[in-house]
Amino acid sequence: MDGEAGRSGRNRRNEGQSIGESYRTAHELLSASLSAGLLTYGGYWLDRRYGCLPLLTICGGLTGAVSAVLAVRQVVGRLERQSAREKGIRQSRSAMGGEKPGVSVAPSAKKHSDTTEE
Repeated sequence: MDGEAGRSGRNRRNEGQSIGESYRTAHELLSASLSAGLLTYGGYWLDRRYGCLPLLTICGGLTGAVSAVLAVRQVVGRLERQSAREKGIRQSRSAMGGEKPGVSVAPSAKKHSDTTEE
C-alpha cells in the first residue's frame, strides 16, 4: 500500500510540474505576441502624433517581430533542452534495467511455462 501511495504522489508531482511548465510556456508565448502587437501599435500612435505615418509603425512592427522571434527561439531552445534531458534519463534507466515492474516476464517464469507445456 505504501509503495502505491508513493508512486501516486510522484505521479501527481510530475503532473503538477508538467502543468506548471505548460503555463510557463503559454505565458512566454503570449507575452511575445503581446509585445509585438504593443510595439506596432506604439509606432502607429507615434506616427499619428507626429505625422510621419508609415515610418514609426514599420519600425515598431519590426522591433516587435524581432523581440517575438527571440522570445520564441528562447522557448523552443528550453523545450529542446528539456526533451533531450528527459530522453537521456529514459535511456539511462533502460540501460540500467530500470524497466517498470510487471511489464517484462522473468526468465524463471518462461522456463516454468515451457516445461509445463510438454
